[in-house]
Amino acid sequence: MKFYSRRWTWILYGLAFLFLAGGAVAALLIWQARSSSTQEFLDPSAAGDVAIAVLDNTASIAEDWMAPDLPNDLASLTIKQQESLALLAGEVERTEELTAEVEGGRVDEDRESLQNLLEALVLISRAQVSLERGLGELGNLLATLQPLDAAEAAYTRGRETLFAAVESHNHAAASGSTSFGTAIQEASSAAAALQESLASLETVKLEGLDLGAGTSTVAGLESTAQRFVEACRRGESNDVEGHNSLMAEVQEELSASPASILASIDLSTWLRPDVEGFIQPVLEELAEARDLLIG
Repeated sequence: MKFYSRRWTWILYGLAFLFLAGGAVAALLIWQARSSSTQEFLDPSAAGDVAIAVLDNTASIAEDWMAPDLPNDLASLTIKQQESLALLAGEVERTEELTAEVEGGRVDEDRESLQNLLEALVLISRAQVSLERGLGELGNLLATLQPLDAAEAAYTRGRETLFAAVESHNHAAASGSTSFGTAIQEASSAAAALQESLASLETVKLEGLDLGAGTSTVAGLESTAQRFVEACRRGESNDVEGHNSLMAEVQEELSASPASILASIDLSTWLRPDVEGFIQPVLEELAEARDLLIG
């Protein structure tokens, strides 16, 4: 009995030893991994590379707004602005982390190079703040253009309803009827929607933004809807010639009407001076930071 007790005691001692040894090995491996990672980050060239990568990414976000092919519709511009802010937030965080490492003395660098790195990080951070502020103001500006979306939606609804009115008219005429009540009702609804579109356009009063073409398009189609009603009434009063000639004009005008009014509003060109106004200083600060990092 004592023999078995001793044997189990030694087995338990052995298992405990293996457990402790395994833990020690695991701890050593973790320490080596962390040490290796830290040493890689502490390398001065690595710190400089991280700074340049952050700078390049920040510059890319800014330069993307200087591209000649900016979106011309409000929805795409808004999405682009939000995506830029999200990307910028990541670069701001990286800049803050790297700055903390450098200021904490964790980068082994000579005094002059360390000073250049710190100054470059300050410039990068300042450029990021300016870019974030500019993008925020751009978002506010885009928000003031929201009535354009309402105008577009009302225009689309009015145009589609007027097409439905034409279909109702043609169906009645094909059956030999001169009662166009359904078509008149639909055309009146179309005219009301187009008047709503005009009202939304009139609320947008921003210097330099030319809404003339869009306003003219909506007003023209609203007039077409009213003339369509007049053509139907002539048909109901047996003025066949007057009905036919006016209806032909109306249907031709409707077919020629653009599917969108926003296509006639050059948002990207109008925004260009504002965008360049806050992007250019950002790029200049980043260029100065680059000189410090690679000089």
